[in-house]
Amino acid sequence: MRLHQEPASTARAAILRTFFSKACSSVAMRAGGPYDDAAVRLRAVLAVHSSAVVFHPPLPVDRSAAADAALKPSTGALPGALAALFDESPANQGDPECPLEHRGFVLCLAASPTTLQAQHVWQSSLVLGDLVLDGDALVGTVAGMRVCELGAGAAYPSLACARMGAARVVATDYPSPALVRNMEVNIARNHCARAAVALPHRWGDSIQPLEEAARVALGERVNGDAFDIVMAADTLWRAEGHRDMMTSLCNLARDAETRVVLAFMDHDVDGATARAFMALTAQAGFAVLAHRDVDWSRGRREDYYGDVHVRVLRRERLVA
Repeated sequence: MRLHQEPASTARAAILRTFFSKACSSVAMRAGGPYDDAAVRLRAVLAVHSSAVVFHPPLPVDRSAAADAALKPSTGALPGALAALFDESPANQGDPECPLEHRGFVLCLAASPTTLQAQHVWQSSLVLGDLVLDGDALVGTVAGMRVCELGAGAAYPSLACARMGAARVVATDYPSPALVRNMEVNIARNHCARAAVALPHRWGDSIQPLEEAARVALGERVNGDAFDIVMAADTLWRAEGHRDMMTSLCNLARDAETRVVLAFMDHDVDGATARAFMALTAQAGFAVLAHRDVDWSRGRREDYYGDVHVRVLRRERLVA
């Protein structure tokens, strides 16, 4: 589908074409639940601005330099043409072609299968990493600690821990070469290689190879295999993975001294998916020590995501 401006500017038409394509892909990929609202919003926007934008059947793609420049991703806020359609520009969370610059970090994204959802730096990851950098009492100190992150993606929380003086940081994600390589790139690019390492880990698998590989990669600078802190950001949205993730979490948090920090959003209508995982943590002997709901939107229109929920847990009893 091609957008033709009548009489909108060429820049606005180009941005709308990009936005419409990405929005439709997102709705198709995540259809159901609150994401149905995205389709409703898109139709409403297009209806309101139908006087400025007319849809035509597909035509040959304009491959001129001017067209390519208009569609080139930006690391900053989207230009004013998009803001003209909304009260404000959507948050930039990066993509495989557009690294995200955030609080002094450059976060590259992996062109991994969309089923892994590692093509953006998600809101929960940004909030968790920011809490670490701010030295927030909710997360607690990370200096001198041994940290493991599950489902790290771009590994922003792991990088934040390394920058804040953690002794050992192990960023893990699904054993996809593209994902692991991307974490390695982010660790090196952000000068965190002395304390941090990227390793593959499939939830539910034994953590012994993970601990041994971390010990070798970090030159055995840290004694012991246990972790003081286990983190995970936006990893609860897929209920099918809950039990495997819970297995890894229990194996990593083997004693009452390990802090587990979860940051997540509700990607369904009533938050039932995340609540189901939290019920599993209770069954496994974990107790919530502290919690906070962080307003991610900061005035932006993110109502179909809602707050980022941060929960700090500790294992009070072992369950056979």
